[in-house]
Amino acid sequence: MNIKNIIEQTKSAVNLTKKNVELLEGTIKECSKNLRKLNSALMNAKTIGARKKIAHAICVLSGLRTQMKLRRPVCFDRSSSNLCPVRRTVKWEDVQSAFKSRIRTGVITNLENKDPTNFLHACASLFPRRITRILKSGIALKVNAELCGEFKIVKGEGEHYEFKCMNTRNMPIYQDTDINIWFKRNIQDKILQKLEEFEEKDSGWTLSAIINLSININKFAPMQGSSYIELPKEISDKKACINVKNDDNACFAWAVVSALHSVHRLEHPDRPASYPHYSHVLNLKDIRFPITVKQIPRFEKQNNLSIYILQKTGDGKKVNIYCFTNLLNKN
Repeated sequence: MNIKNIIEQTKSAVNLTKKNVELLEGTIKECSKNLRKLNSALMNAKTIGARKKIAHAICVLSGLRTQMKLRRPVCFDRSSSNLCPVRRTVKWEDVQSAFKSRIRTGVITNLENKDPTNFLHACASLFPRRITRILKSGIALKVNAELCGEFKIVKGEGEHYEFKCMNTRNMPIYQDTDINIWFKRNIQDKILQKLEEFEEKDSGWTLSAIINLSININKFAPMQGSSYIELPKEISDKKACINVKNDDNACFAWAVVSALHSVHRLEHPDRPASYPHYSHVLNLKDIRFPITVKQIPRFEKQNNLSIYILQKTGDGKKVNIYCFTNLLNKN
């Protein structure tokens, strides 16, 4: 399967429908047929590189198909007695993904925006609702985006068109993240900056049309304190660490309390009953358990404490020591 040829043929067919609307239905059907082929190829792809390439093609074709289906999109405001038409400028669609850690890939198709700032502003109105719905399950996310556009360059006496993409980094979203600010800072501003830099490189390429914005939503398991787990044998054998056997998600709080209220080794330092309850000792306002990296600076400030974390690497040969405030500033 030649993915590049599929994209180019679909793009040419879409351009023909703009001149001859009678070709629209046949082109939509052909685009849907190619999407089914790509979805099948995606599930059978053996390498990450191949999956990424096919996933990109799916997003491009999904955007083109949606633009054809909604060439003149009109919906109605049912809250109004006269059913005044309201024009939609973007539309969200979910597409298939073959990545296990990915919860959802959404494609926000551009319907009529000419300016990338206006398009991303319209995307920002759809983004929070989808993310908030997923966050309700209590998980953290990592999200990145990819803007797909058609770029034009003048060569000799002719014009050449090509699809190009602008990507953003995978960035975390937590339960208490302000999603509107997050979108502006990590997607809108970053993509506009990349577009500006790309067009200023004297490459000759200019943005001709905006196709869509792909949103990749992934599971994220941040380093966090949860419930009791046994210490590795090489640490446990040294008899130098207290590991409270709590049966809730407040392992972090119990660890702090055990440091503030030490007990003799004969008084069962591994039992929660040997200590005052953490809720009577610590200021836990707006702290959610299991605690995440992002919440530790707030905890430090509220309790006038400095927290250091020791992280044992997977190979067991190294222990990293972090002051969490410094770690957050670094990232």
